[in-house]
Amino acid sequence: MRNLKLIFIVFLFNLLVTASSKACNLLNIDIGADKSTVEDIFGIIEDEDISDFYNVTKFYSPIEFFCEEVELGNALINGYILNKKVGAVEIEVQNGPDNEESKSKLVRNYVIANFGSVDPESKDWQGYKMWEIENKQVYYFYRKYRGYIYESVAVTNSEFYRALADDE
Repeated sequence: MRNLKLIFIVFLFNLLVTASSKACNLLNIDIGADKSTVEDIFGIIEDEDISDFYNVTKFYSPIEFFCEEVELGNALINGYILNKKVGAVEIEVQNGPDNEESKSKLVRNYVIANFGSVDPESKDWQGYKMWEIENKQVYYFYRKYRGYIYESVAVTNSEFYRALADDE
């Protein structure tokens, strides 16, 4: 009986660790997979929801649909569907006129913890940083324009990277 309890506790612990390690991990998204693989984040994506006019159709959801365990502030999770396949997934900061979300550095800290140092040359750095991880391309983007800060992190791969440039 004692062994059975121990086995159950180990199984439960493994289950919890596995579930939490998958949460909020952009690298777990299967880029190039069928669009149905991201429906748990964006809801059911019917073929008629895919644009016939644009090469890429963008879907978005509140960040909580993807990331409950890590605080990322006011952000969206965007999905880019290209030819009915997952082309890219992006976490996009939703700043107001005071740019409080970017000033909190929640997304930047997430990027540093999961992908590597951003290493801006100065405190006024703007631009993007790219990493190649597990056959995926990770892009971190930070730019100031007309008083607003635009900040995001996206994951794609060498076959589907154009989904980020072709979105409607």
